[in-house]
Amino acid sequence: MSQLKRFVMAAGKMLPLPTLIVVYFALSAFWNTTLSVIEAQFTAMTAGGELLDTQLLFSPEPIIQQAAMYTDRVRTLLWSFFILDSFMPQLVFGLTAVLWAALWIRDDNRLYRRLLSGGWVLFPLGVGLWDWLENILWLPIVQSTIDASTALPTLWMAVVSHNLKIAFVIPTALLTYVFLGRYLFTLLRRLYQHYARRAVLSH
Repeated sequence: MSQLKRFVMAAGKMLPLPTLIVVYFALSAFWNTTLSVIEAQFTAMTAGGELLDTQLLFSPEPIIQQAAMYTDRVRTLLWSFFILDSFMPQLVFGLTAVLWAALWIRDDNRLYRRLLSGGWVLFPLGVGLWDWLENILWLPIVQSTIDASTALPTLWMAVVSHNLKIAFVIPTALLTYVFLGRYLFTLLRRLYQHYARRAVLSH
């Protein structure tokens, strides 16, 4: 774990921050667009069904209902989504961890120093790992090899892990925007102070 933390911090220190920000937004936009396309195709194939990966679940009932509608075409689409969802979130969350490290290292904020020393920079990687483990629980459902009448514990595990993933993903994304907002505010403040000093010296 300490080696992974050192690697993330080294990457955050070495890579140019503007490049990291651009790549982060580009990768996030690509993944969100891909999700929208897959969800639209899924809705069309299931006569209005919603892709459960983007929904909060309160019971296994939606899973059972959807599994009954899965045709071979729907399963093929879900397999395509499963393959993409097995590595794209890990790329996004891995890049998020490096971006957090880059933002924290370049800021003298005391909270950032504590977060770095405490290893919180690895939190996005943990979210990505949880996302991958959650996918494993959905494999039998995608394959339609699960009997809803006898597999309620497995279905409930899928529901709980799915909701926990959403509970981790949303704060991670929001915190990233908070950190980026602070960086932008600090950058603008420094630029203002720089030009204000130049204006004073010119007079």
